[in-house]
Amino acid sequence: MKLEHGEIEVVPPAGSSAYLGKTMNLQSVHDVEIAARIDRAWKKFFASKADLCGRHVNLKSRLKLFNATVTPTLLYGSGSWTMTADRERLLRTTQRRMLRWMLGAIWKRPLEEELQEESWESSSGSNSSHLESETEPNDETEKLQEESWIEWIQRCTHTVVRHLENATIDDWVVAQRRRKWRLAGHTARRTDHRWSETVLGWEPPYSHRPRGHPCKRLESDLDTFFFEREGAPRWVWQTAAKDREKWQELEKEFVARAWYR
Repeated sequence: MKLEHGEIEVVPPAGSSAYLGKTMNLQSVHDVEIAARIDRAWKKFFASKADLCGRHVNLKSRLKLFNATVTPTLLYGSGSWTMTADRERLLRTTQRRMLRWMLGAIWKRPLEEELQEESWESSSGSNSSHLESETEPNDETEKLQEESWIEWIQRCTHTVVRHLENATIDDWVVAQRRRKWRLAGHTARRTDHRWSETVLGWEPPYSHRPRGHPCKRLESDLDTFFFEREGAPRWVWQTAAKDREKWQELEKEFVARAWYR
């Protein structure tokens, strides 16, 4: 768009624009932002891949480097995200995939699939008994190759979780919830009339609400937490946050709660 003193770019409703490290979008605010953070996290991961995946550095040190570089890149501004089960699953999937790279875990196809592929690629006139004699494995090889893809993923996931616990590193979902809880507490205790404090009590001036379930809001998890815990009504979390010590005591319970059952 041309103006008197120059030109400005007008972003369409479905478009996005980066501002202060955040990806702004008017339609899918959190989905677009989370996708952008994941993309930046992968770039940071590959930039340090030599150290993160190198066997010349012990695993504990590599996990600390991962937590100091990749994790902050992904979780930047995550305290303001409105999370759903799918979004949390996406965070966990991304983190565990990166950690499998660091562990050097490689899946080997079951032996039966390899034999079928080799027999398919062999000529039609070849002797099948000769093929079997060439590819007949020993007991150790068969044991390594009998694991299916799902079993391998499950085993690697348990290994990744165990290493995270030993290194006292948070799962990204847990870290995001903790950031959200602390940001909510800081915002509720502010008294300097910042815009973040002002919008807490703002209600959109709708003459009527459209049909369907209302969109999930930032404080929805906070309201649900206090309702399930104490039967408290909406907005009571703002009053609870005034007591800093009590708010810190409740943090662990909020982070560990299974929200999407």
